[in-house]
Amino acid sequence: MNSSSYTSNMPVVEGDFFIQAWAFVISARVELGLFLAALLAHFLLFGNSTPSKSKRSKETTFTPQHFTSAKDVELAFSDASRSNNARQVLNCWSAAKKFPESIDVPLAHVVEAMQRFKKDGDYIVREISAYLAKHRSCKMQVINDLLDSLAKRHDSDFVAAFLKSLPAGFALDSRSYEILMNMHFTMRNFEKVDELVAEAKAKKVALSTRASIVIIKTALKTENFEEALKTFRELKALWTGHVGPSTAPRQIVAQLVDMACKEHELKRFLPELASVPLSEEGVHLMVSEAVREKDEELLGQVEQLAREKEIAFTESTYGMLIKGYKGSDEKVEQLFLEALEKKPDAGPELCLALLLCCQQTRNFALAERAYEHFSKQMSLPILAAFIRFHSEVENYERVCDMYERDASPLREKAAGEGRSILDSRMERCVMNAALKCGRSKLALLTFFPMLQWDACCFFSSSWPMTISCFFSF
Repeated sequence: MNSSSYTSNMPVVEGDFFIQAWAFVISARVELGLFLAALLAHFLLFGNSTPSKSKRSKETTFTPQHFTSAKDVELAFSDASRSNNARQVLNCWSAAKKFPESIDVPLAHVVEAMQRFKKDGDYIVREISAYLAKHRSCKMQVINDLLDSLAKRHDSDFVAAFLKSLPAGFALDSRSYEILMNMHFTMRNFEKVDELVAEAKAKKVALSTRASIVIIKTALKTENFEEALKTFRELKALWTGHVGPSTAPRQIVAQLVDMACKEHELKRFLPELASVPLSEEGVHLMVSEAVREKDEELLGQVEQLAREKEIAFTESTYGMLIKGYKGSDEKVEQLFLEALEKKPDAGPELCLALLLCCQQTRNFALAERAYEHFSKQMSLPILAAFIRFHSEVENYERVCDMYERDASPLREKAAGEGRSILDSRMERCVMNAALKCGRSKLALLTFFPMLQWDACCFFSSSWPMTISCFFSF
């Protein structure tokens, strides 16, 4: 009874299972379609899924070579270094240690190969030191190439350990000190650079030009002007005596000029610049320092040096020179005319410097000549400078005339942009000058800059009453 009922229910259960499975496939048809598409794309793109043997697997299955002579080892070393095959380099290294004769071993590639295979640093140092102790005929150039490779990777710890274990008979030369100084300077270890300099001088090793430049850079970083000046004097003989002044690094000279100005040692440093190239920025720094120190003699020396080197002055430099010679009307006028000739597009900076000198010396004739030049292309800063100048010297009529004549085009342009051309200082100058001259209409227009001239004509019959009422508040 039970068995017959169980067999009778089997088709029903199987039917329910297939219905549910088909419903699942229908509901997940998008996901299944994407999965099949991904499989198809992978097969089309990569084909066989079995990866090919990599270069590293070939390298691990490398069979050591057997060399019959030292010449074969040198050739194998050269090929391995060129192809950057670390395992082959180590194989050659093992073979080179067995030969009694000296072999030209690229120690830089040997150390790099050992580090690539995670050899301990002390082990590497012992290996290299033992080889050098055995082959004392090894050239210092090979050791310097090793130091250069380590310095480029900033491996200062390994360098220190290697130098401590360097066998007797190998002494650091000028290139060695150059590499070490450059490495420690790059790592901003300036104390170590100073130690290396002292060590080289104690051993009487002549330093290279690049090493001397590193010394100057270190002195600049540590703000040691005396050391920088001493090294600069030594380098200057190389620049001027052998290869000419044009090879002197302009950046170093500019930094030395900047330090001399900051330390107020320009008078001491200036004679050293006679045979080295200068830039416009360096000349401007020296002119600014001489003006700041109020030393007209030093200013004259800087100007003479710049003219001997045919360095063109910038507008800012002309302005500083005019400020420095403000006590000499003839010199100021000469510089101004020269600036106009060489810088016809000079702007507010030159104008402000000139008017400042004219104000102190009451040189109105030169100020008028400047106005004739700048009025051809009047700008707002230049107009403001002239208005302030004539206001300071109480030439109120000139202030009003300039504003009425030269401010019109500027005022129209500003009105189109919805702004005023007057700042607070210029507004006070014009209003004060207008009231002093009795130009009440101009004073009211100055206070209400957005009013147009025609609109104010309504008050033309009662200007005195309007002004008096306005100031009664």
